[in-house]
Amino acid sequence: MTVRINKQKINLREKLAGFEGKANASESYENVLNTLPGDTRGLSVGGPLVGQIKTSDGYTGEGLVEDIGVSWNKVEMGSGLENIISLAYCGNGIVLAGSGSGTGDGDIYRSADYGVSWTKVEMGSDLEYIISLAYCGNGIVLAGSGNGIGDGDIYRSADYGVDGSWSKVEMEPPGSGLNFIRSLAYCGNGIVVAGSGVGTGDGDIYRSTNYGVDGSWSKVEMGSDLERISSLVYCGNGIVLAGGGAGTGDGDIYRSTDYGVNWTKVEMGSDLEYIRSLAYCGNGIVLAGSGSSVDDGDIYRSADYGVSWTKVEMGSGLEYIVSLVYCGNGIVLAGGGVGTGDGDIYRSTIW
Repeated sequence: MTVRINKQKINLREKLAGFEGKANASESYENVLNTLPGDTRGLSVGGPLVGQIKTSDGYTGEGLVEDIGVSWNKVEMGSGLENIISLAYCGNGIVLAGSGSGTGDGDIYRSADYGVSWTKVEMGSDLEYIISLAYCGNGIVLAGSGNGIGDGDIYRSADYGVDGSWSKVEMEPPGSGLNFIRSLAYCGNGIVVAGSGVGTGDGDIYRSTNYGVDGSWSKVEMGSDLERISSLVYCGNGIVLAGGGAGTGDGDIYRSTDYGVNWTKVEMGSDLEYIRSLAYCGNGIVLAGSGSSVDDGDIYRSADYGVSWTKVEMGSGLEYIVSLVYCGNGIVLAGGGVGTGDGDIYRSTIW
C-alpha cells in the first residue's frame, strides 16, 4: 500500500515488513510510524492492509490494498456447521472462528489464507461453544467458552491456534465454578481481561498479566450485583471498557484507567439496556451497542474514551445491536437482530 503524506509517497508495506506477528509488534509499528512525516494515527496492519494517515498539516491520506466489504462471497465449509459466534485475526493471513449452539458442540476453525479455506481444529469432545476469541500477539490466542452456570473455560494456544497447540487454562482456585466466558480483550504488555456471567447478578471480570497462562488469572473485585459482562474493549493508554447487563433496563458500562485493575461505573442514566457490544474507533471515540428485546436497540457514542456518552438517533424499530466493528477511515459497521430473519447491518462513514 502506498499513501502520499505531506507530498511524499510512502510504501507502508515495505516500511512494516517483518514486524507482523512479533511479540513487540505494537511497539515496532509505532517505531516505524515515527519515521513517517507528519502525525500518524489509526493505522491498522493486516491482510489486506488498511491505513489511515492524519498528518500534521491536516491532510488525511488513505490507501487500501483492495476495496473492503464491497462484495461478499459465501465460504464453503461443509454441512453441519454450527453458529459462528466469534472471529479473530492473528496476522500472517491466519483467522480463527469460534462456533457452537448448545451443550458440548463447540468448535474452532482455522484458516491460513485470510479465510479462503478452513480446517476444523481438533479440541476433543464436549467443548462448549466458543463465544469469544482474542489474539494477544506472538502467536498467542485465547478462546472463551461455556453454555451455562459453572461451565465456563478459557483455552490457550501459543502457536496461532493449530492442532495440538490448545490447552485448557487452570483458573485458580480449581473447581470454583467459572461462569460462561462471554468476552475477552487484549490490552498489551501481556495483560488480558475476560468477562463472564450467565444471568442477573453473576457477572465477573478476570485479569491476567502473563498472556493468559495457567495461574496468571485473578478475579477483579467489582462489588456485588454485577451483571454478566458481554463486551470488552481496550482503548489504549490503559483504558478498558466493559459492557454488562442481563435484561430490560439493567445495562451498565464500567471503565478502568489502569489496565483493568480498578473499575468505576459510568453514569448513563436509568433504563439503559443491556450493553452487548463495544468498539474503539480511535481518537477517543467509542461506540456501544445495546438492547434486550424487540425494537429496543440503541447505539451510544463517547468522544472522551468512555467518560461521557450520548445516544445516537437511529429512528424507531432498531433491533438490539449485537456486534460493532471499526474498519478504519471513519467506517463503522453494526450488526443487529433478535430472532430468525430479522438481522440487519448498519454502516456509518462519519465518526
